[in-house]
Amino acid sequence: MTAENSIINKQAFRTEVLARVAEFKTNYIDAVLHVLARYGLDPEDGDRLLDAAMRTAIEREAVALRMVEGDDNSSLTGLVE
Repeated sequence: MTAENSIINKQAFRTEVLARVAEFKTNYIDAVLHVLARYGLDPEDGDRLLDAAMRTAIEREAVALRMVEGDDNSSLTGLVE
């Protein structure tokens, strides 16, 4: 079984995402999607691997990229049309 096919836990997932963000200067959203794909996981199944800090970082990026409405000091209010 290769690393790509093995099960990943929350801490290992966080470590890989943070390493990818630092090494490739990418955003959290892309880093999360890359690591999920590496392990053959569907993005919808990745929710269980996100900790509170990573969720917050992704939410802030989504607001900054105008993918959702909100601001850095509040929770998300909905999708931007």
